[in-house]
Amino acid sequence: MRILTRPLVWCIALAACSADTTLPTLPPKNLAPALDRIGASSWNVVAITPSAGYSTITASAINNLGHIAGVERTESGLYAPFVQRFGRRRYLTPVAGRTITDLTAINESGVVVGVAYTPNAGNDVPVYYWGTDQPSIIPGVPRGGATDVSESGWIVGYASFVNPFRIRAFIWRPGWPQARI
Repeated sequence: MRILTRPLVWCIALAACSADTTLPTLPPKNLAPALDRIGASSWNVVAITPSAGYSTITASAINNLGHIAGVERTESGLYAPFVQRFGRRRYLTPVAGRTITDLTAINESGVVVGVAYTPNAGNDVPVYYWGTDQPSIIPGVPRGGATDVSESGWIVGYASFVNPFRIRAFIWRPGWPQARI
């Protein structure tokens, strides 16, 4: 993931992205065959700039509807996770007790997942936002992060353990009392 100080540019065509602010007129060569397979004859390029008061923006996920999940940052180091739909940005509540909430995936229903943490504190937790701006921590994962969410709401990610150090995959879905590691 890169933090950009210039406007972030992305294109709607198989979620292909570019950090270059020079707007291309043709799709990249490696994307053209995929566009041909789905019958796309054109693609749109959109610049996403930080909101007033923020100095950088990172878009980390996009769904098939073009909704974006990401984070904005101020010069003083405050982070604000957001979802942008149809050009409107909605800010999500950060996780209490953590300074950063990084979003990693968004499905077409608008469920957003990620990881919340304070750098060097060892307090990373997998989070999700399900139909609300308030975060929930995935139960049964002492430390870790959520990395993806399916269209039906299955969430996957990683769980990390200290003694002994190991990392394991987890899967969780609504209704389960805790994640399966």
